[in-house]
Amino acid sequence: MSDETAREKPLRVLHIGKYFPPHRGGMETVLRDQMNMQARDEGLRVAAVVHSSERRYTDAVEVTEQGYRVRRSARWFTTVFAPMSPFFCLSVMKEIRELEPDDIKIHMPNLSAFWLLLLPSARKRRWVILWHSDVLPSRHSFGLRCFYWLYKPFEWLLLKRADQIIATSPPYLEASKPLAEFRHKCIVEPLKLDKDRIPAKFFSARQPAKEPGEGVRVLCVGRLTYYKSFDTAIKAIARIPNAQLRIVGDGELRETLVTLVHVLELEERVTLLGEVEDELLWQQYIWCDVNCLPSCERTEAFGLSVTEAALFKRSSLVSQVAGSGLVWNAADTGLPYETAEPLKVDSLVCAINKLFLSLSKIN
Repeated sequence: MSDETAREKPLRVLHIGKYFPPHRGGMETVLRDQMNMQARDEGLRVAAVVHSSERRYTDAVEVTEQGYRVRRSARWFTTVFAPMSPFFCLSVMKEIRELEPDDIKIHMPNLSAFWLLLLPSARKRRWVILWHSDVLPSRHSFGLRCFYWLYKPFEWLLLKRADQIIATSPPYLEASKPLAEFRHKCIVEPLKLDKDRIPAKFFSARQPAKEPGEGVRVLCVGRLTYYKSFDTAIKAIARIPNAQLRIVGDGELRETLVTLVHVLELEERVTLLGEVEDELLWQQYIWCDVNCLPSCERTEAFGLSVTEAALFKRSSLVSQVAGSGLVWNAADTGLPYETAEPLKVDSLVCAINKLFLSLSKIN
């Protein structure tokens, strides 16, 4: 093959991810949207190896509507938030053989990505790591704290081998301890969403009319887990007359949040919608006045719902989490925003009222 022909050949990228839609999650949304935009807008040949959402013992391979292949490696079980696919390395080998990628893009954190260190066929390629977040040895999980000390040496080896590391915001890069030694390899690229997958009618839709006396409409989107701190949002709504709150997502704290709504007698003003299809999610952004992400630790690295809300011209309220990209991302949208102290109900109440008042003056 001549040099000229080689230059004309489309770049081929193999993505190594955790899961893939319809599995819900920020990492999954970013992976799907990046692949869509690479295939459609950049003319790249792309494929992905991820874990199967359901428990299974053989791989499942599908071709998306955009024409790229996704191999769901058989996941046997999950432990400490990590999917276990004993033959993930074989799944990767098959896709390398099929695609012959120039680049391997590794979405971290992902325990199964460590298999790449043992694969000669993978080591021949250029490695690009998209650093979604650090693995934090959280005080909320003893299992995660123990797990991280086993995980950390392999994480370091992967970072050492990588040709390039992409952080999603300057504040997160600055605060990340795992990335500190490898700053010379790091660049910053904010996460982007594929706007083209959302029908135009949703961008031109008007907010549903409010009932007489109805106050601020607040939306929270994300997994119902401790670091999202949606309980703080519920307590804040209890202190704002006629305010409405909708929470989209599911997770281990669902029953706890349902109980809190009942104890505070907020059944008429707080609705937990669970996981919803994309169209219903987009309708919630149109419904709300304010998108709220009251997260309490750096596990919330970027705040993808802030970016998603901005697509619908909805402002966000975020927590001032040191070392997170939340505030930076909210400012980067170019829309008005407010911040609150993590886990402080009074601060969140004040921020919601202040943002709603400023938006009312603009509108």
